[in-house]
Amino acid sequence: MVGEILIPPPSSCTWQTKLNHLRNRYEIDTTNYFKNTITSGMTVVDVGANLGYFTRLASSLVGPTGNVYAFEPDANNFRLLKKNTKHLTNVHIMQSAVSDTDGTATFYLSRKMGMHSLLENKDEGRQVVVPCTTLDKLFQSTDIHFIKIDVEGAETLVFQGMPKLLQRKPVIVFEYNPWDSKPLVDELAKTHSIFKIVPGGTLEKTTTEESRLDGKKGTNLVLAD
Repeated sequence: MVGEILIPPPSSCTWQTKLNHLRNRYEIDTTNYFKNTITSGMTVVDVGANLGYFTRLASSLVGPTGNVYAFEPDANNFRLLKKNTKHLTNVHIMQSAVSDTDGTATFYLSRKMGMHSLLENKDEGRQVVVPCTTLDKLFQSTDIHFIKIDVEGAETLVFQGMPKLLQRKPVIVFEYNPWDSKPLVDELAKTHSIFKIVPGGTLEKTTTEESRLDGKKGTNLVLAD
């Protein structure tokens, strides 16, 4: 249940992030959008599940007739994800990255638990090889209604691995910053409506870079039709 306390986040998290996790107020506008949009019986995919905040939230919303598939490649994060979801029978966790290919990939580690990525970073320089898969492969075996993607700049790779699923036009919430994602969003805007999440968890259509960000360096955007 959402109201249960998550296993405390690691020391690398800021005190505010820890508090928001424990109070179920992490990324509050996105949290409210989940609550406003996900309904009983849906299938939800959490790409970059981290320690399971949105996985657990989705689990409570889809209920016993729904399913949540959570992907997390980092070993330490996956250990916490497993502990935080072990009692949730509608959650299926995979220690895997999601990308444009099915196989293995180089995964670049950061000092911060939420900053690991399939894109090379300069924060630490460590790297490991992890399993990876595509959302189109998952789509072969189950329908998918709602997707959350938070993969620290590698969102383009995830989208490149789901051309068939995109044709179905599920709701997709994804992290956006102009350095990594602007070409992706410009291309998606040709075939999908792009929205930002506003206070209260509702959507507002956006067509320009300025309106997407509202002065922020990064944000969550939504594909929804």
